[in-house]
Amino acid sequence: LKLLTGRQLVQILWATAITKYKDPELLNAFVPRLKDPDVMKEQSTVKCAQLLWVLASFQIRDSPLMDDIWQQLKRDDQYQSLSPQGVSNVVWSFAKMDLYNPEL
Repeated sequence: LKLLTGRQLVQILWATAITKYKDPELLNAFVPRLKDPDVMKEQSTVKCAQLLWVLASFQIRDSPLMDDIWQQLKRDDQYQSLSPQGVSNVVWSFAKMDLYNPEL
């Protein structure tokens, strides 16, 4: 996993969520890696929105990770460049996980 970039991790997770392939071992291996600040810093707005969608789709209730992703989106006002689909992914993800974010 250390050889994969943060973007590659998100792409793999997104592909597994799209295909509804839920592998607990894979998820358990990837989630800690996503918490690495260097991995999070390389995420684009699209990847952040996709990652939130993946977490919500798989019911991975990790509030600190979701908060880290939100902070990445807020960095340099990146969230303002989200597409309508990206905005809906972010809002849906927090709602699906029943997590309140007053900034949304």
